[in-house]
Amino acid sequence: MNYNPNISETTLFYVTPFAEGVCESFNRIEVSATFIPGPTPIAPNVTVDQCTYTVEELVTEILINNECADISNITYSTGTNFDDVDGIGFFSEPSENFEFRQGIILSSGNAGLGTGPNQSIGGASSGIFGWPGDEDLTSLLSPGEETLNATVIEFDFVPISNTISFRFIMASEEYDQGFFECSFSDVFGFFLTDQEGITTNLAVLPNTDTPILVTNVHLANDDCVAENPQYFDQYVP
Repeated sequence: MNYNPNISETTLFYVTPFAEGVCESFNRIEVSATFIPGPTPIAPNVTVDQCTYTVEELVTEILINNECADISNITYSTGTNFDDVDGIGFFSEPSENFEFRQGIILSSGNAGLGTGPNQSIGGASSGIFGWPGDEDLTSLLSPGEETLNATVIEFDFVPISNTISFRFIMASEEYDQGFFECSFSDVFGFFLTDQEGITTNLAVLPNTDTPILVTNVHLANDDCVAENPQYFDQYVP
């Protein structure tokens, strides 16, 4: 059968318990199947799940996912610690038209809103300001600036090799909002503290020590010039 996704088609199939060429005299069962076109999937199609995994499982099974790694002392802080929304979730994207098949989403609001669709620019903003920031993230900002609504996961680990790597995408509701891109900044940090107690932020622009902030990576707009636009992908409503 040549399936046409735009036309409903009915096709007959014949079912037999025998392999092809065996017992051809068997009275095969006739099955009728109708294929009805469905909606065309939109890709990428990210789905966020906040129920299946605990935070501990997100670290051990999704982020690290290596039985040889020695992981301990997993702690976290997000909105649910302060009677607010949950900023942690597992995400998956099956279409292969996205940079990640699965991963962890950390949000300064409700991570579940990452599933979309986003009804408007800034429409997925959530969370109240009684949810505190984080000192490490604040250290990445200009003097005098503070952070709010920080979602943090921390853990100890013993590496099994002399190198580690990770991939991430930074997204923000502040993008495509002109003045907000220039003056307010969501921030992402990935902090590694070694045995000597020295902490390094690994989430920086390539070959620099520039942290990942909205104000550091955006296109030009009516309120300010572009900042590192080569690392900006696109505005997604």
